[in-house]
Amino acid sequence: MYKKSTWVAPLLVSSLFVSGGAVAQQVAPPTVYGLLHVSLDQIDSDIEGDSAAFNTSTNTSRLGVKGSHSFDPQLKAIYQAEATLYATDGADGKFTFDRDTFFGFQGDWGSLRVGNMNSPTKLLRIRTDLFTSQVGAAGNITGTDGQDNWRRNSVFYTSPEYYGVTARLQYSANSEDTGGTQDAQAPAYSASLEYNQGGFWAALAYDENKELNNNNVKAYRAAAKYDWDAVSIRAFYNHAHKSSLSGAPSPANSDTYGLGLRYLATAKVALKTQVHQVRRDNDAKDKATQYAVGADYLYAPNLTFYVNYAQVDADGLYRAPTNAGRSAQIDLKNPKIQNDESPYAVSVGTIFKF
Repeated sequence: MYKKSTWVAPLLVSSLFVSGGAVAQQVAPPTVYGLLHVSLDQIDSDIEGDSAAFNTSTNTSRLGVKGSHSFDPQLKAIYQAEATLYATDGADGKFTFDRDTFFGFQGDWGSLRVGNMNSPTKLLRIRTDLFTSQVGAAGNITGTDGQDNWRRNSVFYTSPEYYGVTARLQYSANSEDTGGTQDAQAPAYSASLEYNQGGFWAALAYDENKELNNNNVKAYRAAAKYDWDAVSIRAFYNHAHKSSLSGAPSPANSDTYGLGLRYLATAKVALKTQVHQVRRDNDAKDKATQYAVGADYLYAPNLTFYVNYAQVDADGLYRAPTNAGRSAQIDLKNPKIQNDESPYAVSVGTIFKF
């Protein structure tokens, strides 16, 4: 018995080390990535007494880390932390992970993430915007009713693709503030159904924000994109219905329309244009229409130079062609704004991805 125990104990210890090594698998280091997007802009607010001014702008420049770890073929951990980089103004040293930041799991069943993320509804606008974070971005018009915000404290499920169809579902327990909530007065819901086949993509989305500026906002959104050889066509529609939570008269509902066209003139030069209009369902029938034209020079797969021009014709609803995802913005609360101006901007910029 004594001789037997002399080899049993070492064998047990050895087996524990082997099994422990199998459980504590080595985790691959995260990937560091980023995007530097800066531009030189001439912006004219068209407000009486103000003149056009030269600006530099950070346009959603960002830095992030992301990674994954596979435990088995059915389960993979995924994570990401992404922060805005204030490349031109520093933002008083501010550095927070204010963009898509999450932890979750992925498998044949889809993916489930928890964190601060863009909503499925917002992703429809991103997929169809030819001027994202640039002068003339669609978000200057489509973001007037709160559907294009990040959703804090959210759970996000993405289904696997089935015959070209993908479903996305998101619930935010408290979309307006950081931290927890006891009475759940500010939840938000968002869901989309997408179809992608060849060069054609189309999607429908529903969005509800229970407490947005003291209103309950429900929205329906549709978007489509078709790529054919050198031509890409984009279409967008959003309807927002508002009801007041304070007993005050409900604010006006709105409808937003968009259409874009991109043409690859050469292997490196792309010409693009888009127009978006928002209409208020009020007595004055206020509206604002944004026109944008531009050209991209694709110097390398990860380096683009561009020049853009954008203008907004306001008819009772003032919007600026520079306020979506940019540090150089026109103050929409400026008391001198009369809601019947026609601001414009010219921009020369560069985008570097790494």
